Amino acid sequence: MSVVDVLSGSREIVVLAACPVKSERHLAAWTMARSPVAAGKGYDEVNRGLGLLLSSLWRAFVFVFIKDSG
Repeated sequence: MSVVDVLSGSREIVVLAACPVKSERHLAAWTMARSPVAAGKGYDEVNRGLGLLLSSLWRAFVFVFIKDSG
């Protein structure tokens, strides 16, 4: 009999799985997997904000350094 448990969080999902191993010592094997949650409105807003910030920094760089050298 194996056991699987899924834990959902705001930033990632954790999946735990365990099953007994046939032996004299009563052992169990288990594994854990983590996966980031890249969906959601908050994630999209952060990406847009970073894109706007990088775009503004690039324009400032071009305006200050390229204009002065030409």
